[in-house]
Amino acid sequence: MLKKNILLVVLIIVCITNLFGCTNSRELENEVASTENAKIENVKTDMDTIKKWFPNLEGAESTEWEGGNLTERSSTPGPSDYTYKGIIILDEQSADNYLNQYEWKETTMNVEMNYVDLSEYQNMKWYVSKEMQEDIMAAGLLGEIYFCEKYILFSVCTS
Repeated sequence: MLKKNILLVVLIIVCITNLFGCTNSRELENEVASTENAKIENVKTDMDTIKKWFPNLEGAESTEWEGGNLTERSSTPGPSDYTYKGIIILDEQSADNYLNQYEWKETTMNVEMNYVDLSEYQNMKWYVSKEMQEDIMAAGLLGEIYFCEKYILFSVCTS
């Protein structure tokens, strides 16, 4: 009888460990895969869109950006507000031209993104120029652009 009880307890422990251990491992693997898939799906590299938002920007070589809907409504019709945030990498000549063409004011970069990794840019000195912003941004866009070395960081919205 004691042998049967010990065997039953061991069997229950093994079953519970396998059931919850595998489920938790699978859930963790699925969560990691889901996060990676979300990043792949939500980080855009489309330069044509950047050209529409910043039609007078010269020297853009590459970009990573993300977008989202700011409007919180379930079924109310009407315009929606969208936000777009990202980083644009300029060629060195264009970056030098912008650096010398505008008056710059040092600022703190205050942009958080869900999918674009900004970790390598966090400790850099960022600058703003209202004149540059007015020159390169499309009409109807609201927001900020930040400049550092050959990088433009943007956080804009539109309706």
